[in-house]
Amino acid sequence: DPEKGLLAIAAVHPMREEAALKFLSQSPADRKAGKDTLQRLVDQGELIRTEYQGHIFYLRRPELQS
Repeated sequence: DPEKGLLAIAAVHPMREEAALKFLSQSPADRKAGKDTLQRLVDQGELIRTEYQGHIFYLRRPELQS
């Protein structure tokens, strides 16, 4: 499950937006679905979206890590 894999990675290492989209997207046509998935995970509180040195990163909320 790519979504669970992304959450597991983001729990230990922030992921750049491009890397997260590539991880979630099996083809270029899936890019919108990947963006939708990232936004849903942020909306649900599973991920935090942050900007650092001009790049967007996603990381797992610390209190949700087990």
